[in-house]
Amino acid sequence: MGQPSCNQVGSALILFLSLIFLSWLLLIRSGARFPRKSMQKMFLYGSFAVILVLLNVLCFVGLFVTDTEIPWMDVRLWPWWAMILPISLAIFSLAGLFLTRKTKLGVLLCLFWCWGVLSHGLQAAENRIVLLEPAKFVSAKDAWEAAKNESQTAAQGGFLADPTIVDCFAAMEYRYTGGRYEDASIKFRLRSPLAIEPGKKYPLIVWFHGRGESGNDNQRQLAHMQVSMEFFAGPNQRDFFMLATQCPGDNNLWTHSVSHEGKGDAPMTITTEIMEALLREYPVDENRIGACGFSSGSTATWEFGRKSPRKLAALGACSGNPMSDANPVEYLGLAIWAFVNKRDSTVSSEDAVIFVDAINTGGGNAFLSLYDADGHDSWTRAMREEKLLGWLIRQSLIKQGPPQGVICRSLTPAQQFTWFGLPVLIIVICAMSLFVGRRKDTMP
Repeated sequence: MGQPSCNQVGSALILFLSLIFLSWLLLIRSGARFPRKSMQKMFLYGSFAVILVLLNVLCFVGLFVTDTEIPWMDVRLWPWWAMILPISLAIFSLAGLFLTRKTKLGVLLCLFWCWGVLSHGLQAAENRIVLLEPAKFVSAKDAWEAAKNESQTAAQGGFLADPTIVDCFAAMEYRYTGGRYEDASIKFRLRSPLAIEPGKKYPLIVWFHGRGESGNDNQRQLAHMQVSMEFFAGPNQRDFFMLATQCPGDNNLWTHSVSHEGKGDAPMTITTEIMEALLREYPVDENRIGACGFSSGSTATWEFGRKSPRKLAALGACSGNPMSDANPVEYLGLAIWAFVNKRDSTVSSEDAVIFVDAINTGGGNAFLSLYDADGHDSWTRAMREEKLLGWLIRQSLIKQGPPQGVICRSLTPAQQFTWFGLPVLIIVICAMSLFVGRRKDTMP
């Protein structure tokens, strides 16, 4: 979570002080305008002023408590508290103009109000998400062809993104301050529903790429995603948001900060702040936020699951285990589907089994697909055959379900008895009772 910038705090302070001044003017002028016999009217005006002052104090304090901007200008969603400052200041300006009956002072107050609101509005807008290039239409035929493609290896290592999957994502920009960055342009990709319906909210999937896809082209982070093309384009596409940021070329570790000044510049920290901005500006269902990644991005997914400021609904982790200091208890309440090859020389499949077992032993909801295969790549099969992305989209904090057609391979004895033994036992008892009952009926 970032801290408000100095300019943002200054502009908010200008509005707050102007509000106090106008409140004082309203109280003084109401006493001068209304005689003693109109004390009821004066009390009414004074109470109204005090209430608005208190509301604005809460709004001003909330700027620091929630670390949230006041983006009341030109946004999709206008939170009610974001409208308090401009509306109340407009009321006070008009009230001051009416009570003073002095045109010059009234005009001065209105200009002062407009200056304060504009300065705050511009500052609120400076850190907002900016669209650089919209997503392109992808036909069903192109989507079907792209889904069969294998990811191409890049000359400098890692993999390249399929051009078709890149077309499904809009190129976006976010202004970030922290660590070595000062109001820096952070490029990322965002996939949005084809048609956003008013009043409807959609799932959000946060994507973490592998180490080899780091860079500054804002494309390679989408490598391998074309195998799930059916969810992005074509007749069976789903309505969901997907956030795909990219580690810079000089820092390919998601949790590493080059500079620790302020909130730092770790790619995961930046991704978290962008996610928070998306939640403010786009119709995202906060009960349906998931994360997914492969290789080092899988480890980042595990880390994001336990450190995200938002409660996630599900995690999809391919070929990557949690960090050494992770505690299985931290993943309770999350629906988790992990994938690993038995003979992966990079990731220990034994450690994956042990950690998933530990989560389930503590009452968690974790599934492990352990492939009898060599190599590091478990994500292609997970996304193409197992439909991992579709499972993530279906999960929510309210309702979580196991992967379709997957039996949990890591169950405690109590869970095994509850899931399998108990139904069998009930069937056996019912069959025996029917058999005994028939024997008694046939006895002379």
